[in-house]
Amino acid sequence: MFSYDRDSILQLDKIQQICPLLNIVDRQAIMGEIRDVLLKSLKDNPEVLEKLEMNESDEKTKAILQLILKEIQDDPEYSGVNH
Repeated sequence: MFSYDRDSILQLDKIQQICPLLNIVDRQAIMGEIRDVLLKSLKDNPEVLEKLEMNESDEKTKAILQLILKEIQDDPEYSGVNH
């Protein structure tokens, strides 16, 4: 069994507080990378959006497509994508 002094306990407490924040930051970075790859792919292949719009989709797919289109319209780098 370990014996902790006051400083070790405070350090451990700080680490426990920081770890969840680092996980959130890491997750956001990964999501940002996924978003960038998706938007670049759609910019390079606009026919994918056309096919998604033309096919009869369920409500969930339509909602996801609308979110993607909004992201594209709101992003200056990708706003030139026609849909």
